[in-house]
Amino acid sequence: MDMAQPRELQGSRSDALGDGIALGAYVRGYPRDFAALDRYARLAGRWPAIVHIFRNWTDATRDFDPALADDVTSGGAALMISWQPPAGDLQRIADGETDAYVRSYARAVADWSGPLLLRFAHEMNGEWIPWRSSPAAFRAAWRRLHAVFAAEDADTVRWVWSPHVQDARAEPFEPYYPGADVVDWVALDGYNWGGIAPSGRWTSFSGIFGDSYRHLLALAPDKPMMLAEVGCAEQGGDKAAWIDEAFSTAIPNRFPAIRAVVWFHASPPEHADWRVDSSPGALEAWRRVVRAPRYSATIDVT
Repeated sequence: MDMAQPRELQGSRSDALGDGIALGAYVRGYPRDFAALDRYARLAGRWPAIVHIFRNWTDATRDFDPALADDVTSGGAALMISWQPPAGDLQRIADGETDAYVRSYARAVADWSGPLLLRFAHEMNGEWIPWRSSPAAFRAAWRRLHAVFAAEDADTVRWVWSPHVQDARAEPFEPYYPGADVVDWVALDGYNWGGIAPSGRWTSFSGIFGDSYRHLLALAPDKPMMLAEVGCAEQGGDKAAWIDEAFSTAIPNRFPAIRAVVWFHASPPEHADWRVDSSPGALEAWRRVVRAPRYSATIDVT
């Protein structure tokens, strides 16, 4: 496949530096269907700079898979894993009861030695999250994991702390911050649900992210910032115009700390159609974003 590869965004061990923004994607179906990522790349016109996947602790996909990681990084992308703990297990993690599993996972990551963005227990401030716990338990669990990974020399991992934007269903996220010494990236998740639940109204990019962005910038002013999950519905407004305004106006002019944006390319039955090709207009708008030099950076965490 002859596609332009994004230019490298050089940085320190914890930062992404420069003026570029990395453009990533969660692609529903990948990696069960390895061709799904290729189809997305053909659709968008370029490989994503970040490939985002979800992994549970308690199912058959719980172990780190170096072959999958190689598949992602061979295309020039960084792998981001959203590591989802079981409901009610944060205190067990904090108390060290899961250390054997965590140590095994960390050793596998260290042996692989590639670039990995690890997003543990994301959206911890949302009322819908099964692993939601007290801020103290969350912070302690995070720090325990970080310590085990450090002990196993898994030093190519970059830790992504990723709450949901503050809204009616997500409480303030500041109490969950585990500390600047154990966080490499800070992130936000947010969606324009359009005319469907839970918001039931069309909301601009700035309306979704503006307030939480300011809070996150005040909380962690020296950390690179990512939008780890972003999506826009078709119902209730003009999705193509929403994408254009978000990426050509809002992000460069009002959200300068953002160094990466990861689109949620999926259409779950219970949600909106977040896909970049949910309509011809949306797809063309997304292709304009992909072609823009501003969004041609990649993540270098090695």
